[in-house]
Amino acid sequence: MRPIPVAALLLALAALPVQTTLAVGATAAATLFEAVPFVLAAWWVGAILPRASRWLPLLGCGCGGGPSLLFPP
Repeated sequence: MRPIPVAALLLALAALPVQTTLAVGATAAATLFEAVPFVLAAWWVGAILPRASRWLPLLGCGCGGGPSLLFPP
């Protein structure tokens, strides 16, 4: 880990009010918690069907920059 970004993050968190810091931490934890099933499902499908990496991104929601089944509006 690089010490300068970590120090900058700690200084930024120290400058924020406690409630804001707790809200940021809770939001980050909730985001990671909601992503766990999708990460595990992708790992599981990749283990069962090794060639699925070619078509699996097509099942996305269209939220990211990659391919998906949704058409642009």
